[in-house]
Amino acid sequence: MAAVCTAVLGLALLNIARADSDSCAAEAGLQSVTVHSGGVDRTVSVYFPRPSRPARLSPLIIDLHGSGSNGDSHAGTTGFRALADKRGIIVASPNGAVVLDAQKRAFAWNIPGVPLVTGEMPAAGTPDDVQFIDDLIHSLVSMHCADARRIYATGMSGGGRMTSLLGCRLSTKLAAIAPVAGLRAGLPTAQDPALPEVASCKPERALPVLSFHGTGDLTNPFAGGGPRYWGYSVELALARWAELDGCEPRVKRREVSEFVTRLRYSGCRDHAEVVLYVTDRPDHEGGGHIWPGAPAKSDTRKSLQATQIILKFFRKHTLKRATSSN
Repeated sequence: MAAVCTAVLGLALLNIARADSDSCAAEAGLQSVTVHSGGVDRTVSVYFPRPSRPARLSPLIIDLHGSGSNGDSHAGTTGFRALADKRGIIVASPNGAVVLDAQKRAFAWNIPGVPLVTGEMPAAGTPDDVQFIDDLIHSLVSMHCADARRIYATGMSGGGRMTSLLGCRLSTKLAAIAPVAGLRAGLPTAQDPALPEVASCKPERALPVLSFHGTGDLTNPFAGGGPRYWGYSVELALARWAELDGCEPRVKRREVSEFVTRLRYSGCRDHAEVVLYVTDRPDHEGGGHIWPGAPAKSDTRKSLQATQIILKFFRKHTLKRATSSN
């Protein structure tokens, strides 16, 4: 039975039901979609593109904010919404389950076994964010809007760590992932945080992975260490994804520009690939904790356009067979 989702456009409450089995059950533009997950209703800002032709399912990009931010604010950084009509993509900008500051609309993601940026663990009973994203996917596919074979996740910082977790847990539903300043491949090992815990990330298929990270990142250090939620290095996380995807063991390095190097593992199972763009500049010069290409004065940020590279990467990868959601 088709799922029915309640959506809000502006301040008007619209009860959207499936009227045509071949049409997306949502109006074009920015809407708020209510997703029932874990016994509670959670509202998600979703931009639906203007259809280029009737009855066309759209790729879905789930764009995850960093800790202390929210979906709408983060959307202004990445710019996916601004490209949605031109590229024909649905862009979902959810909020994490952990409320850091309700007045400031500051949220964080509930990543099991990992402390928050405050150093505390999420409170008992905090909603399961992996299940929430799974339910969001189910809702948008059931509305006959999202193409189940072209669903992608990306995010910045804490949203990058959450994106990595989704790759570990929802690999049969995501065609590819792109964590920015937050690539992980499982929890830090309790006995030795400099190593990823193998048992905590076991994707069911080879998953294409694209990431970006600055060597001057002071929040999530490129070489590892830092806060308890971080641990092992970015290059070790990349190598672990290459191992999970069955790639050739040798990483290929290519200088993209004076301060940007691309690391790529190829020869992976099922045409997957594992790619990392490394920005080698100090934090104040654009090599730190950033979304490359976001509005800034730094030449490095302007020269490396993460949003455009991510869109190109996502277009290359489609699930061979979509699994039934939920």
